Amino acid sequence: NMYKMITFFSVILGLVLTGLLFWALNFPPIVITLKGENQTFYAGERADIVLSQEDAKEFITEFIKVRYSLSGPHVEGMLKSIAPFAMEDYLLEAKKALAKDFPDSTKLDGFVQTVANIEPVVTEKDAQASFDKIVRIGGVPILVPTTIEMKIIKDRPSHWNPWGLFVLGVIEHEKR
Repeated sequence: NMYKMITFFSVILGLVLTGLLFWALNFPPIVITLKGENQTFYAGERADIVLSQEDAKEFITEFIKVRYSLSGPHVEGMLKSIAPFAMEDYLLEAKKALAKDFPDSTKLDGFVQTVANIEPVVTEKDAQASFDKIVRIGGVPILVPTTIEMKIIKDRPSHWNPWGLFVLGVIEHEKR
């Protein structure tokens, strides 16, 4: 009889501890952002993050830098780089666009694309940005003024995406 009670309470304790473990693992990670050159350590606590328009602009700027910086035969690496910032549907669309724009990336040895003059604009309803794509083919630079409209959603922050913002879609307009 004693063994049955000990077994029963052990099972109950195990279930409670398992439940507590799953409950604790469902919290979003603690994210601490540092700006400047000195490294500072902070004791963190879990709290809901309220993002400002400046935070959203910072996210858009980082996304544009990662999405539109390409070099040579490594253009497919961009998809891995933007994965923390984008939803699956957008990644599939970006992959299709990449395959259409660069059908044979092995022949892109002299190709480099960077971005400059990023100017994000964030309102309550939408997000836009204008920037200059600088395309270098064989060392010759070509400037392409570009404007994008973005659909962004808020989700849980992560180590790679401390804002917790994710791109659902991008509409790109190039001025040629």
